[in-house]
Amino acid sequence: MTRYCKTIASCLLLGVVLTSANALRTGDDAATPQVAKWLLNGPVKISFNRNEPNAGKKLFVLKIWATWSPACARAVPLMAQLQKKYREQGLQIIAVSRDPEEKIQHFLKAHPKINYAVGMDDQSLTTLTYLGDSRMLPRIFLINIDNKIIWDGEPVDLPDVLDLFYRGKLDISKQSKISKLREELEVFVRRNELKSVETVSNKIFAIDPANGPAFRMRLFMYETAATPAAAIKFINERLRKTPDVAGIYFAKLDFAVRYQEYQSEAPAIGKAFLNHFNNNAMRLNEMAYTLLSEFPFLPGVLSVAEQCVSRAQKIASPQDSELYASVLNTRALLLYRIGLPEKALKIQQQVNTMFQEKNALEASRQAEQLYREAIELQQKQ
Repeated sequence: MTRYCKTIASCLLLGVVLTSANALRTGDDAATPQVAKWLLNGPVKISFNRNEPNAGKKLFVLKIWATWSPACARAVPLMAQLQKKYREQGLQIIAVSRDPEEKIQHFLKAHPKINYAVGMDDQSLTTLTYLGDSRMLPRIFLINIDNKIIWDGEPVDLPDVLDLFYRGKLDISKQSKISKLREELEVFVRRNELKSVETVSNKIFAIDPANGPAFRMRLFMYETAATPAAAIKFINERLRKTPDVAGIYFAKLDFAVRYQEYQSEAPAIGKAFLNHFNNNAMRLNEMAYTLLSEFPFLPGVLSVAEQCVSRAQKIASPQDSELYASVLNTRALLLYRIGLPEKALKIQQQVNTMFQEKNALEASRQAEQLYREAIELQQKQ
């Protein structure tokens, strides 16, 4: 199953409710988060002063999350990057969890790069107000100067939404319509009604051709029905209509990993991606690492991965230490793949001094040991 469907799948397997009549959604007035205690970068109050410069650009991002959710942990680097990128434009991220303080503190220690506000939910009031009885976490709510929720969704879609907002192209009325349709879509997903999912997702695509949730839920349904041909046809259709949506390329790569008949397409997918995301270091690095990790023996992959990581290294800023470390980490893997473990080891040792996030540092140290072992074996030959 593709990683773009896993959040939906995990909720369905748990038998939890995806939508709730009591939940807030796009178009509603925002509720004031009830925070019992601020644990990091607080306190923060959602308030607006229309007289301050660029008041219309000020935006609050409320993230409802939990320490037990792997998706919440995976979202941390992205949220930190977005807070850093848009802080000067008035973006303030507030992450609220109803987990016990000791669990949240343990999570914070494992993720020292968190640069946004983190607070404990007061008697679950914030979680219940915004989510109702849903446990689909993490959940994001954007709140504008009018104290309106102008978008709600998942972290994976947040970069594109923020880009639209700060370019003045986020249509709130359209987002409100999409939010209602998405609720219908989630109901049909739970009922396993593929035809209805197709119908409602097409309505969403008519409003927003690049809509991520509609894409992921429809793809999930094709996966559930064990119809990979229909899934790949759908992916190719979305690529033709929205070639600038990164997630679709990675969804196609996921298929190439799991279905042998599509594996030969991986290099072409990478080349097309490079053409459309030539100035996005984070995306290029992700593509290079995916190709190297998932298709280590496929002809054509190494050259495409090299082009992606070289471009990423050229445009990534060393001041953005986390991203630059990730690019160097991928460069080291490339060098290892082409038979240069000594050069790979040298770069990986540099990466070890840059990563601070616990899981990333552990993975980097494992890679260092792998390259050392390769060098020792080379010397014995």
